Amino acid sequence: MRGGPIAVIILAASLLLATWTSGLASASTWVVPLGAASHGEATSQTLPLPSPSAACVSAGTKTIKLTWSATSHATYTVYESNTTVGGTYNQVATGLVTGTWTSASLANGNYWFKVSGAVGINWLTGQSAATGETTIQNGATKCVQP
Repeated sequence: MRGGPIAVIILAASLLLATWTSGLASASTWVVPLGAASHGEATSQTLPLPSPSAACVSAGTKTIKLTWSATSHATYTVYESNTTVGGTYNQVATGLVTGTWTSASLANGNYWFKVSGAVGINWLTGQSAATGETTIQNGATKCVQP
């Protein structure tokens, strides 16, 4: 055989070069498996769970102001229940970027609030524990917190 092993090496190198320059081999198509202890492995983090408190804004407005410790770059959602502390909670505000929210004027009844937070789509909190009960009622004092 003429040229022998050197001819085979040259042929293999030219095939690799042709594949490389044709775009068939591309880093975007590589699948790189990572081990569990790999430093290149991404993991999801959770935000600290908000701990909201509710306060009556004033006796005449029938509004409640929630406050909680906010984390920078997070958005928050507020949920309200007017059945029981363990009742069904409905979303009443979303996209909040500070640790405060004030309700609109509320109808008479008992209210509890929860808050959840998010950064992007992967960093979330669950719903916080409920605030203490706040009662909206008629009379001289319209917002009561036991």
